[in-house]
Amino acid sequence: MSYNPELPGLEKLKKGSLYYVFSEFLAVIFIVLFIVAIFIGETFGTTTVTLSNSTSVLTNSSNLAALSLFGIAGILFIVALIIEILGIINLRSGFSLLSGMIQDIRVGKTGTTLWIITALLSFLLPVLLVAIGIGISFSTGSTSSGMAVATILVYVMDGVIFILGIIANILVGIAFYKVGSVYRSSTVEVGGVLIATSILAFIGFILTYVGLGEVIRKVKGGYSVTQSWSNPPTNIPIAIYQTQPYGTISPNGILTFQVYSTAPATLLSATIEGLNFSTSTFNPQFVPANQNTNVMAYFNPLPITQGAMYRIVITASVNGTIMRFVVNALGT
Repeated sequence: MSYNPELPGLEKLKKGSLYYVFSEFLAVIFIVLFIVAIFIGETFGTTTVTLSNSTSVLTNSSNLAALSLFGIAGILFIVALIIEILGIINLRSGFSLLSGMIQDIRVGKTGTTLWIITALLSFLLPVLLVAIGIGISFSTGSTSSGMAVATILVYVMDGVIFILGIIANILVGIAFYKVGSVYRSSTVEVGGVLIATSILAFIGFILTYVGLGEVIRKVKGGYSVTQSWSNPPTNIPIAIYQTQPYGTISPNGILTFQVYSTAPATLLSATIEGLNFSTSTFNPQFVPANQNTNVMAYFNPLPITQGAMYRIVITASVNGTIMRFVVNALGT
């Protein structure tokens, strides 16, 4: 049974959007609780009353309330972080699954990679700065020098994290806009635009979640991404096949062959019979209708025997229909 990544990919994007909305909502609550805790600690914790006993009771109760709010805020922060990580994983998986069917959507996967990098930098930044500050202090014998350099690095790294975050949002927004364009969903398109602005990303993810729900219902009803390209004449059967007697395959993992399709097609995967090596990386990945197209597929290094003939099973989505065809390739 063939595997169509279209519906799972869309569902991953929808789930990732929902996770992002939840994580941002919890983050807002965390910030509010944190500010309130500081306010209580600073305002009431330092209040003095004439009677020493009353002062002690008021101070202790205020500090206890502040600490409780800090604890709740800390728990919310951890929960929001976990949900955000789940959101990034689902978005990355969704863009990856759809990258074989929608052109230029890989930028979304790149955007999620940048999100991961910014998250790692944010966690490692305090540790690195403390280590650098201590190292400089020991090497120069001056604590103030270490603190000065660490402070400068804080501003530099914060700037880098900020810029990477903006770029990540732009790339993810572009990918969502492309999804909305292909599936003709203005809601997803607008959501992608808002995500790209960074400031309105929260609203953007709400729109992508709602819009993807509509898209998924459309796909379950029989609509496919390839229907937004073009439909072949009804009197011509859908077919895709290798046009040359054989292609070539080399030990460095590069397969070359020529293919012809009667309808627009997307190459999804390639598996070498007998070796059980597979790949989903093609160049180009999209095969136009009614013309010979030279294709290269990229595997990991292979145990290829020069002069031997290999059979490679290619899975493709031809105008929304999942099909398989065999490519013969000569080892070089």
